Amino acid sequence: MKKLLLTYFEPFGADSINASAEIISSLPEHMGNFSVTKMLLPVVYPTAGDIMVSKALSGGFDAIIAFGQYAGAGEIRLENTAKNVIHMPNGDNAKNIIENGKICIDGPDTVCSTFNAGAIKEALRDSSIPVEISNDAGSYLCNSVLYRLLTCNTKAKCCGFIHLPILKSQLPFHKEGTPAFEKAQLRDAVIKILSKLA
Repeated sequence: MKKLLLTYFEPFGADSINASAEIISSLPEHMGNFSVTKMLLPVVYPTAGDIMVSKALSGGFDAIIAFGQYAGAGEIRLENTAKNVIHMPNGDNAKNIIENGKICIDGPDTVCSTFNAGAIKEALRDSSIPVEISNDAGSYLCNSVLYRLLTCNTKAKCCGFIHLPILKSQLPFHKEGTPAFEKAQLRDAVIKILSKLA
């Protein structure tokens, strides 16, 4: 059986929950041909990336998919590209503030995910939640974790990052009109996504 690592983030900002944690922690330990390992990442730089790299290099995984929350997104975002940029002027959960920094001084400017974003998007064409392929994972923790994953020489052949919109239960903590979805909707979509991993 193949081995799959799924990571997700703790809550941050005004949220008491994180959509990625709510969805990924609810998934079974076996999915299709995969044995699933789930791991929580802190919203702390560079700790989140350090934990990801350590696990990616030691776990013998065939596929590694990181999940995060993108408040304001009206779709699931399949992140195809990570940039060598860390910019978090509002700080992380440890109150670290970095502006216009580099994740790796000598690293490439951009690196590309190795999952098949096109196949995943096609599989979700009839989903109740829109899906888009994105080439901009931002410049915060999500981007940095993806960058660290894609540059750490893991043997996993299928790696990427997926941003989820917020849950309807999070709406009281967000601006009026922010897109949000039911937990069951997002969970079903994530299961379809994972069924398309190589």
